[in-house]
Amino acid sequence: MRLTLGIILTLLGGVVAIIGLLGALNELVSLYSSAMNDPLAADAPEGKAVGAAMFRWAIIGAVGVPFLLVGSVLLKISLFQRLRGRRGR
Repeated sequence: MRLTLGIILTLLGGVVAIIGLLGALNELVSLYSSAMNDPLAADAPEGKAVGAAMFRWAIIGAVGVPFLLVGSVLLKISLFQRLRGRRGR
């Protein structure tokens, strides 16, 4: 039970954290690609708006970190208990 819960929480937290990271990087890449394509464009995205969008994605990614940590701790506990049980036999 602890092993299954650890795997599920680790995968869930990892996916959410990676989605947040990729979303923030996507905002940054879009800012620089639009600046490289047309440096003098009047409708270029402002840095503060992009920063706010990146922060929003960073918060989404930060939501996944506690799940990732709890899941990895549960996984390590269950794996160490299995190893200790095998050595005791």
